Amino acid sequence: MLAFATALALPGFIVALTTGASGILALAADRPVLPAPQPISLAEAAATRDFGEVALRFGYGEDPHRRGPVRLPARSPVMLTALEGAVMSGNPVMFSLVRDHAVVDETDVHHLRCLAERLDLAYRDGRMIAYLTRLDRTGASCEGVDTPW
Repeated sequence: MLAFATALALPGFIVALTTGASGILALAADRPVLPAPQPISLAEAAATRDFGEVALRFGYGEDPHRRGPVRLPARSPVMLTALEGAVMSGNPVMFSLVRDHAVVDETDVHHLRCLAERLDLAYRDGRMIAYLTRLDRTGASCEGVDTPW
């Protein structure tokens, strides 16, 4: 019976011990051990391939052309549209999801193809550049196309 009671109480004891240790460490370090979650923009959700968040934002009617911050490792955040974030993800399925909720003309597709080439997304598997190249009917060079970063 004692073994059963011990086995029953052990998980609660471990949780209490862990919570107490976390609180003591937070007091000693003068900051929380786990930082609070940060809200992300639609562009960042697209860039990080968060399909659920992108679909949720579109369900709320968020504009895919509005620029939002995208946090990049070891860099300052850059302001991108959801379409540019989707290109940054390197995932054609994410790009299709965002494109289905945006108004995109040939100039936009050309700009996005040039961004993909500048990002050198070919190192992944080349699907994004191939996809955007099929969509880009301008055939124009990427000379002079600015990047947002």
